[in-house]
Amino acid sequence: MEKPSSLQFCGFSLIALLLLWSPQAILHLWPVALGTASLNIHLTLLPPLLSLTSPLCVGLLALETVPRLRAARRWDPTVTQRPLLLEEDVEPLFDLEL
Repeated sequence: MEKPSSLQFCGFSLIALLLLWSPQAILHLWPVALGTASLNIHLTLLPPLLSLTSPLCVGLLALETVPRLRAARRWDPTVTQRPLLLEEDVEPLFDLEL
């Protein structure tokens, strides 16, 4: 499987921004088309919260899809590191008896 490229990041971020900001646009156009009486006060809280989380989502997408940022992360799930295991029959280098 290929690693994600910067072009994929642009596409993913565009899709994420459209999905996160379209409820805000619908909320602003709703009173124009149908009037304010048809709005539910509890549902009007969701679109601003979604639009405020868009920078976080785009940042997480960048960390996952931009190759340079992916390589710069300390923890990379594609790199398998095994812990060093000492064998039982190995003698310690120093005797630390007090």
